Amino acid sequence: MTFQYRGYANDGAPRRGLVEATDETDASRRLLAEGVYVRSLAPLAAGARPLSAARRAALYRELGALLGAGLLVILATLALRRIGEKHLFPYLLLAVIVWIILCAALGMMRR
Repeated sequence: MTFQYRGYANDGAPRRGLVEATDETDASRRLLAEGVYVRSLAPLAAGARPLSAARRAALYRELGALLGAGLLVILATLALRRIGEKHLFPYLLLAVIVWIILCAALGMMRR
């Protein structure tokens, strides 16, 4: 089972990530053995793994292509949601926000 954790290292630096363990107690023990003091620990829902950099880049490329073809932002997001996996929708919304910020920063927003 995979658990997502937040905690602190021996030097006080914040730590967060994923750990494989049989249960919460096992996860806490494994992290403590690595010098991580757990602040929060929660099981990761099935299919809820964070996106890899390659998957995130592909998602941004697909979104960029749809927006470049003239689709409205919300329609492009919904199109990607329908053809992709439903649990990626929060990432799609984040991609839209990043796209808008980049366009605004580069002066590409239509007025």
